Amino acid sequence: MVPPIVRRLFESLISENTGEQKVAVKESANLSDTERTDLLVLMGRQIERHPDQAPAVDGLFALTEAGLKGAGETFITALRNSPQNQIIPGAAFRLKTLSTKTDHHSAALSLLTEFSKDTTTPLGRAAVKALK
Repeated sequence: MVPPIVRRLFESLISENTGEQKVAVKESANLSDTERTDLLVLMGRQIERHPDQAPAVDGLFALTEAGLKGAGETFITALRNSPQNQIIPGAAFRLKTLSTKTDHHSAALSLLTEFSKDTTTPLGRAAVKALK
């Protein structure tokens, strides 16, 4: 059972309303460790199930940029576990941004390089551009 606060933040983070996403990102900083973990699990699963939906990718990336503990790892793992031909191309540029962060440099760059090997997908072509 997911706590109501986690469910509400999750719904806001996968919303197409960027204002809701920004508020949810700020509120996520106040979660307990258990609530934070629950939220990240939900976000990771959402991306794995629907990698073609930009709001979920954007929401989890926003948590990563805000420095929420575990968000970067969840972002990379969710993309790694998703079918490459379904992931939105913009994920490549988010990985590139993440690769500039010390904490996630090697994992993000490795995944971006892996994606760039298959240029038959929009993500693969975007990864090639992101690596330039």
